[in-house]
Amino acid sequence: MIPGKHKGTEGFTLVELLVALFIFALIASISMSFLYQTLDSKTVLTERFAKLQELKLARQLIKMDMLSLVRRPTRGTYGDAPTSSFSGGQRGRTEPFLSLVRTGSGNPGSFQQKSNLQHIQYLLSGENLVRRVRLRLDPASATPVDDFILMTGIKQLDIKFLVGGLWQSRLGLNSVATRELPAAILLDIESDTFESLEQYFLVAKGASS
Repeated sequence: MIPGKHKGTEGFTLVELLVALFIFALIASISMSFLYQTLDSKTVLTERFAKLQELKLARQLIKMDMLSLVRRPTRGTYGDAPTSSFSGGQRGRTEPFLSLVRTGSGNPGSFQQKSNLQHIQYLLSGENLVRRVRLRLDPASATPVDDFILMTGIKQLDIKFLVGGLWQSRLGLNSVATRELPAAILLDIESDTFESLEQYFLVAKGASS
């Protein structure tokens, strides 16, 4: 045994410490990279789930509107001539692309003196798909509307109507005429989540006056 040197008292050299720190930093860097990837994936999944929920709600509301149609003429703000109870087509981006009258407006207990009919419009406002409910069928200038955003991030939306076995891009039904409603409508949606999404909706066959 060498005098003054005891077993177990030897430490790490500077080179060994630097190598150990380098390995630790490398492992930490890889671990953080995996952590960030996991968090990013969770964020993407959360956002996509929210978009799918938007789509689900939008589909449900549009489906119920299409199955609850009635042929009831409506007048403009200043008592204009009756307008179509169901019409639509491509117009300006802020103009309604679908207008209809439907039954089924809620009035629990009949506490309010109002019709169970609603005037519904669908339009794009910026990149939002909006469902607009007019609170009275034949409005005055101060009649309020209730706008509900169904979907966000809409880049393009096209609508078509299945009439007589053919798809057409514009439809207008005179409320007095007896022309039948389209058999279905097609919404072709392009958004920041869905590159191209085609949604088909059947139209009520028994829509009454």
